[in-house]
Amino acid sequence: LHGSEEALAKLRALLPGSHQLPAREGWYCSLFPAQGPVEGLWLENLKYPLQNARLAPDWPLGVSNEFLQGPAHIRFSQGALYCVLCRKDL
Repeated sequence: LHGSEEALAKLRALLPGSHQLPAREGWYCSLFPAQGPVEGLWLENLKYPLQNARLAPDWPLGVSNEFLQGPAHIRFSQGALYCVLCRKDL
């Protein structure tokens, strides 16, 4: 990228615990299990919240979620997640 251009997508690896993502209007937030299933997953302040869910590699439950007002909260007890943020206009 050159100058002040912003990335079209961002990738973060998340380990068990609590994570906060700043709201990004016009972006999707997708979550993918990194190494087998993720257990005890809670998503708050996203369009499609989850409560104590299981996210498995063979079921795209965490794909194309949308930010609401304020930061998104992600927490889980087991596994590892890839968090992919991408602009909706791609």
